[in-house]
Amino acid sequence: MPLTNGFFFELILRFLLNILVAFVIIRFSYYRYQRNETYAFTYYLFNVLIFFVCYLLSSVTLSIGFAFGLFAVFAILRYRTFPIPIKEMTYLFMVITVGVMNALSTPEIGILELLFANAAIVIVVFYSEHHWKKNSLAEIRGNL
Repeated sequence: MPLTNGFFFELILRFLLNILVAFVIIRFSYYRYQRNETYAFTYYLFNVLIFFVCYLLSSVTLSIGFAFGLFAVFAILRYRTFPIPIKEMTYLFMVITVGVMNALSTPEIGILELLFANAAIVIVVFYSEHHWKKNSLAEIRGNL
């Protein structure tokens, strides 16, 4: 087994981009407004795990049955755990998506496109959090 196949530095670069985007989303958007350390911890780990699973399995041919089986396992885990609020579920989906996107982007997708996609997600999250938080406070003040 060779020590590396020549893509080690690409893995490091993609991982650094991925963890930076996850950090910005989780620390400066989610944690800023929610302050729930348990979910923040979970989001980091989900993002890192999904990134590495997707990156390392990207060259492996998987059957559609295996993919559905993996989905079924996640669905079973979801139904066997405590329900989490929809906003936390949205952040979970977001960090999973960022991990998959950064791990599986193809060579046809340039670094600028990948950076733009990550930046767009971060900007939309920041705007959404700020906009809804601001409007929620305005509603509360108006009702007093």
